[in-house]
Amino acid sequence: IVQDGGGGIFRGCWPHDTNSKIGLRVQNTSTPGKIYQISVEHHLRVEVEFHNVKNWTVLDQQTEEENPAGADAYSIDLQDSSDLLFANTYIYRVSRNIRSKPYAIIARRSSNIVFQNVKVFSQTRLAFDNTVLEEGGGVTVRPNFFTSLTLNRDLKAPAPLAPPAVFARGAALEKLATGYSNASGLAVDAAGTVYFTDAAENKIYRWDAAGKQADVLATTTGPQPQVLGFVPPSHLLAIAMLANPAQRAVYHLDLSSPGSGAQSVAETAEMLPGTSLLLPVGLHYQLWVMRDMLAHRGFIFENGSNTAIISAVADEHRGYYYAPGTTTAVIAGGAWRPNLQSSNLAALKPGDSHHLTSEDDGLTYVATLVADYRTLTTTVFAERGGTSVATDSAGNVFIAEGQVWIYDRTGKEIGVLETPERPGSLAFGGPDKKTLFIGARSSLYSIRTQVAGQ
Repeated sequence: IVQDGGGGIFRGCWPHDTNSKIGLRVQNTSTPGKIYQISVEHHLRVEVEFHNVKNWTVLDQQTEEENPAGADAYSIDLQDSSDLLFANTYIYRVSRNIRSKPYAIIARRSSNIVFQNVKVFSQTRLAFDNTVLEEGGGVTVRPNFFTSLTLNRDLKAPAPLAPPAVFARGAALEKLATGYSNASGLAVDAAGTVYFTDAAENKIYRWDAAGKQADVLATTTGPQPQVLGFVPPSHLLAIAMLANPAQRAVYHLDLSSPGSGAQSVAETAEMLPGTSLLLPVGLHYQLWVMRDMLAHRGFIFENGSNTAIISAVADEHRGYYYAPGTTTAVIAGGAWRPNLQSSNLAALKPGDSHHLTSEDDGLTYVATLVADYRTLTTTVFAERGGTSVATDSAGNVFIAEGQVWIYDRTGKEIGVLETPERPGSLAFGGPDKKTLFIGARSSLYSIRTQVAGQ
């Protein structure tokens, strides 16, 4: 605690406490202060508070939220403050968090708060939905990475953008269903029916367009369903996990037999002839993690860590989880990354290409599976990456990255669809596959794209 006229220089600090509500509190001072390299971690309510403070500079600050300690915490709370600089700020949530948090930074009645270089990150799909909330004007800043931002009290948001021309004339974003912890992992069957998961609640849903409701298709016990993939004629595969490395599974749902529930799929050691691999194409991790999975490269980590590498494994075991009676399979093994943090899957045979987006790379690629099943060739399609990518019948590409960004088939940006919540997973569904469905944290949304004659 620094208060009542205090100031000075702080360097190389690591305050962490799983029992405290607040990590660093600076209050009631205009005496200049500087902080060099501080990591404030695992507090219950908020990591860092500046209340009624002026003339401070914070260089290289990290915050970190653990689960359960910090699962409900946010990063920085600013109140009645001014003339503060935060440079090189890294905001992190560990992989054990299973629920999202709306805001990383909350500011009220504060001005000339300058942020330079901010990165918000998690080793799951669930970092913070918005990086900043300025409470007076109700303005949110959604991007996870940005280079410069100045906060002033009572900011005014620009007027919402109209949906771009790729959407049907007069079309508006419709909230179909709500109340989820994280609506994600979208998949669409041959008839255009949409399925999605709510992992923390162990549920798999089907959107009933006629009844205008989301029905629970299955509830799992143990591993939580993260992402879905449809396999013709009537199979749904779900990749599921818990934090415990032993609790990972692939489930099968038979869509032709309602009420049959989710059945665990046994691993097949050898790949069947003519196999299609159901691969992640909406990546949270960088592309190299995907390459390692296909190439059977792995790592041995320190006990209790998923980042501290002890050694590499040159030919790590991989197994195949086939939809019953088909040659389409999920490939998994080792740490099961990137399967466990993906938001969309696509089936590829050697020679097949598909758009693939990486949130951590900040890039979207065109990826092609090579004949050896162990290699992806890639070219950069767009200098933007997100958690999900979908393509319409005209070849336009939709990327979920804070909002829904739209590119034409050549990679030229042609518009953005603003959404009330952070979009996580995209899919085209409906009988004609021209309705864009969006899994966006607590809700499922849809909007019609252009159809012939409109």
